[in-house]
Amino acid sequence: MHPRKPHKTIIVLVAFLALQILSAFAQNHQYVLNWSATVYTTSPDGRVVASRFTSKDVIRIIAENNGITDLRSLAFVYRADKRDTAVVRLSDGGMVSDWQQIQYSYTDVAGSNGSTVKQAFLNDEYHDQAIGSLFGIENWRHNAGGVTTSYSFRGNFNYAMPETGAVYSGTFSTGRRVIDTSEP
Repeated sequence: MHPRKPHKTIIVLVAFLALQILSAFAQNHQYVLNWSATVYTTSPDGRVVASRFTSKDVIRIIAENNGITDLRSLAFVYRADKRDTAVVRLSDGGMVSDWQQIQYSYTDVAGSNGSTVKQAFLNDEYHDQAIGSLFGIENWRHNAGGVTTSYSFRGNFNYAMPETGAVYSGTFSTGRRVIDTSEP
């Protein structure tokens, strides 16, 4: 056996393991978001009217704006690493469009057990100021290697769309993970 061959094999193996470890730390953390709100508006006759607005409505709006007809091919997600919400393709987790963000003004109260209480202002790309706020509890669980083994984020939100005279109040919770494999 040639003396360099085992050496090259070890180098390749170490490089492969290093890439696996780095990819574990650079995980894309996006989770299906169950979003349910009551929307309050004024009817033409002046009464306050309550209606429902859910994750499916967000997906429908984003799909219409992007010319996508198969709504089943999309998911509404919370992207924990980016502190925002988006609609992504289920086939590869790639982003179609973002929705709302909580990354600009927030307070996190973190515990040593992986739980974090979050209060944040909600922003979107269409308004110069915050449109509302969110309160929730986030739970991260990691194994000894630092890889996420479970994640949850649940709470409530309130926001308004002044241009349409609508006030939204609701709850949210995360579900299964959607891995983004769209980028090389």
